[in-house]
Amino acid sequence: NSVSPGTVNEESYPDESDEIRCLIPHGDALWFGTEDEATPLYGDSIDTFGFSEVAGFQVGMAGRNAGLSCPFGMAFLSYDKQLYLYPSRYAPTSGEDVTTSLIELSRPLRTELEQIKGTDFHNVHLVYYGYGRRKWLVLCYQREDSTYKTWVFDFEIRGWFELAKGLSALAVFEVSKGKKVLLGGYPTDNKVYVLDDLTSTYAGSGNF
Repeated sequence: NSVSPGTVNEESYPDESDEIRCLIPHGDALWFGTEDEATPLYGDSIDTFGFSEVAGFQVGMAGRNAGLSCPFGMAFLSYDKQLYLYPSRYAPTSGEDVTTSLIELSRPLRTELEQIKGTDFHNVHLVYYGYGRRKWLVLCYQREDSTYKTWVFDFEIRGWFELAKGLSALAVFEVSKGKKVLLGGYPTDNKVYVLDDLTSTYAGSGNF
């Protein structure tokens, strides 16, 4: 009741039959991902904000925690279980489809990612861990057999490796100013583990 009606802006999603599954602020737009497309919302003021006339990508997004903006672009797990990177910081102009600009990072893991449990898309986690020599895109998810997996894409070597622990949640935690560590939640014992610590805040202390 304290908001003036003149400062409220309402916009309808162009395809009302779709379910909005993920929101990613990236560059000069807010991307809305549904199960089959992604559309940018952009503008300079509350009077000019609006959706693109057509979807930017003809590729859907998996879940609310499965997309992010990082220094290398916008990364997201698609609804068809592939990991993509949109390398541009700019939303396409109205009416432009940039699906062909997407870079698939998951090619070596296609068979493995097909095992992601579709009914648990909302618990797929994707984080960017950028600190010192780390330039990691970290993905964790539950498989169809109810086990968990954690994979890391290293932008330095442009390749993947798997972590020993399959996790159910991820976070990058700034333990003190300018010092970051990678954390993960382990579904079996419900504990939070320090996965990577270049700051030596926890290393050797027995507090993992």
